[in-house]
Amino acid sequence: SVIVQPPVYFPFFSAVENHGRELIYNKLIIRDNKWTMDFKGLLSSITEKTKMIIISNPHNPVGRVWSESELKELAGICLENNIIILSDEIHCDLIMPGFTHRPVANISKEIADITVTCIAPSKTFNLAGLSTSSVIIPNPVLRKYFKKKIDDLHIGNGNIFGTEASIAAYSEGHEWVDALMDYIERNVRFVTDYCNDFIPEIVPVKPEGTYMIWLDCKKIMTGTKELKDFFVKNAGVGLNEGSQFGPGGEGFMRMNLATSFQKVEEAMNKIGKAVAAIR
Repeated sequence: SVIVQPPVYFPFFSAVENHGRELIYNKLIIRDNKWTMDFKGLLSSITEKTKMIIISNPHNPVGRVWSESELKELAGICLENNIIILSDEIHCDLIMPGFTHRPVANISKEIADITVTCIAPSKTFNLAGLSTSSVIIPNPVLRKYFKKKIDDLHIGNGNIFGTEASIAAYSEGHEWVDALMDYIERNVRFVTDYCNDFIPEIVPVKPEGTYMIWLDCKKIMTGTKELKDFFVKNAGVGLNEGSQFGPGGEGFMRMNLATSFQKVEEAMNKIGKAVAAIR
């Protein structure tokens, strides 16, 4: 079995089930508008069949940048139970001011030996079309197994354009990323302030990382299809409906803020008018 922590990036679910593995939910907990890991729930969900946990760090969609203490507690449980940590850290460059991304594998050599880290320049530098990612596996035994599977499928060669783009992005892109995060933070502040001032029915979960913002819309309506239809048909704005991210996502909507301020402002004005019309 493989554990995931919903609400979370939904392709995790099919990645587990399409490989014939049992999918186990370890739901995140929300307290005071902040999401945290449920370690007691994690312990109770582990059985002798549990081989792996997939985590999102920083977390998509709730926006958490997991602290070192949280990651240490998670890793301690995994070490005790011989569980591999597959850490999706694709948003690791997209960190809000005041927060620091800590790779799981960077905590200790012991933890690194049970960790597989997945990164890519595609989110930060908008290079998804180049189909280039990196999988970091410090443990030589795990790396051997992974390499054999990649070789068997003939998908390990990559492409020269993606490789060169990755090198350029990670080597020369620091100033650009700083400017990007300043811009995204401005969008986050605008959405948060707009909801507080004009749409109190929507409670934003302020992100610590990523370029998404997770919106609690349960005060508008609770039905998942109704909520999605409200945003699309009433407001004319397409967001990701929360239930597709698994248990715990009901009543939430995910908004992508990696766009121009003008588009964000237009979207919020449309949402504001639609909510006002049903008050």
